[in-house]
Amino acid sequence: MRLSRFLLAFASILLGTPGSVVAQAGAGSALRFDGVDDFIRAPDHPLLDGTSQLTLECWFLMTQPAPTSEGEGLINKFRHYTTNADDAYSLRIWQSGQVFCQVVGANGTYVTLVGPNSNVIGQWHHVALAFQQPSLTLYLDGVSVATAWLGSPINAVAAPLTIGSLALGNDQPWTFFFGEIDEVRIWNVARSQAQIVGAMNACLTGTEAGLVAYHRFDAGWGQIAVDSGPNGIDATLGGSTLATNADPSWVLSGASISCGPIASYTTFGPGCAGSLGTSSLTAVVLPRIGQTMTVNVNNLPQAAALLLVGLSNSTSSFGTLPLQLSAFGMPGCSGRVSPDLAVLVFGAGTATAVFNFAIPNNQGLPGLHFYHQALVFDVLAGNAAGAVMSDAAVAIIGP
Repeated sequence: MRLSRFLLAFASILLGTPGSVVAQAGAGSALRFDGVDDFIRAPDHPLLDGTSQLTLECWFLMTQPAPTSEGEGLINKFRHYTTNADDAYSLRIWQSGQVFCQVVGANGTYVTLVGPNSNVIGQWHHVALAFQQPSLTLYLDGVSVATAWLGSPINAVAAPLTIGSLALGNDQPWTFFFGEIDEVRIWNVARSQAQIVGAMNACLTGTEAGLVAYHRFDAGWGQIAVDSGPNGIDATLGGSTLATNADPSWVLSGASISCGPIASYTTFGPGCAGSLGTSSLTAVVLPRIGQTMTVNVNNLPQAAALLLVGLSNSTSSFGTLPLQLSAFGMPGCSGRVSPDLAVLVFGAGTATAVFNFAIPNNQGLPGLHFYHQALVFDVLAGNAAGAVMSDAAVAIIGP
């Protein structure tokens, strides 16, 4: 396909590609939890608890009442086991629709904060918990609704962070959330009411002082909920990198947030090894409107490759993706990108080739996904094609 035709197609799919949700300006995308088995999980991190200051925040839309008296989990580092030693904090919603939070201190003190007797079901709300030892404050839509005292730092527990459910002592998810969650923020500072209100309707940059984890849920697809904060505490849908029934669904968010998508470049599928191992794709300059994106194709036997640029990672003119390439002389290799454009890229006497692509300065492009995979020339690969495939990556255009 000619480059001009590709660019026309590029601009024509602003509503998204199959299996994805394009994060347009505004709130972007969110995750929808089915209340049956959906959850996401991030690994334990020392900055997530054990502190004398903490703030938890998120937007939520609860669509059905909790089926049990334990309520529905929003943000939890809380094993709900036989002793408080395995608990740190649990922000959730009761059957009655009241927001509440349970917090455990390092001294074993167990504190519960309960919001007003107002039903939050059916509308988007913002909830936050701020802790500055010894003061705990629970906020609903920026308004203080409950306070309590905790005379020690938050308990430090070797438990994962679970969003969309609680967890049992063996970290199995339990009591699942019905509805949608967006903009999960965790801080190791106590945010003031003014700071919470001032930022709850806008996206963060990810570099704010005290920000520990920031899950925007704006990828719009895939198994990873990327942490846009400074510590890389990514979460996996359903607790696995493989798709399962426990995965929440990507949807367009209805939260009252004004922001755009973040430019990103993320690997989503492995390549196959050649004579030098597996070639990989890395972004040197991320895709942003009005700028030239730069991608390196690494570990090349001939310092040249054919980079495939596609608009889909689920279907192509050859059929459903990923496509096994044994019939093309590359057993054990898979094509993961629709070959809408093929560009020959070269290196300068090294094992790396460089691809530069100018992103048009078009305000409709932020949030658009496109996909890369390289056909790597390798006469020593030991197959009939004399070539292998690199890993595959998804690019999301940012402003």
